[in-house]
Amino acid sequence: MNEKIENLIEELKKECNKENIGLSLSLVNEETFGMIAAGPANLAAMGALLQGKKYIEIAEGNCHCEECKKIREVINAVDDEVSSAQHTFVINNKEDLADVMTRIFKGDF
Repeated sequence: MNEKIENLIEELKKECNKENIGLSLSLVNEETFGMIAAGPANLAAMGALLQGKKYIEIAEGNCHCEECKKIREVINAVDDEVSSAQHTFVINNKEDLADVMTRIFKGDF
C-alpha cells in the first residue's frame, strides 16, 4: 500500500474517532489483506457484520450484472476453500490417533 493511501486512512480514522463514527475497512490486494477499525468498537463491528450480510445477500440473489457475478465467484471460492480445509477423522484405536497426528504434523492436511 502506498504512503498516500496510508495517510488518507489515518486521516479518516481520526475523523471517525472525533465524530464518534464506527469505521470498518478492509484492504486487499494480491499480496496482503488488512482490516482497520476506528471509532466505537460496537459500531465498527456492526458495520463489518452488515457489510458481510450485504455480500451474502448479493451472492444469494438473482442479479446477473458483472459486479454481482464477481461477488458470487469470490464468495463461492472462499466457501470451497473453507470446505476443502475441513477433515473428518475416524479413530478406532490409539494407532489410528498416532497415524492421524503424524500426518497432520507432516502437513498432509
